[in-house]
Amino acid sequence: MSFSFTARAADKAAIAALIAGQMDIVVNAQPSHAVDKPLVLATAQAYLDLLIVDESKDLMANVSGSLSWRDVDHKEFTGANIGVSVYMIAKDLK
Repeated sequence: MSFSFTARAADKAAIAALIAGQMDIVVNAQPSHAVDKPLVLATAQAYLDLLIVDESKDLMANVSGSLSWRDVDHKEFTGANIGVSVYMIAKDLK
């Protein structure tokens, strides 16, 4: 199972909340992703903490991940991947 989404917000707290909300949607649709949700959230927050604060910019995040498994209960994972990118963009960029 895999997921991918983009979030955009004016500040770090707002984009972190959007990412958490999107991961809730992912887990609701694909319960196996409950195992990598904490990793996604921690990674996103660590990257957000690296960025400077510039109120003239918006923040954008691209988040994706996938899991593979070999059993019907989705507990014996054979592969896992997450990708998290966060960056500042011009507020007027659509």
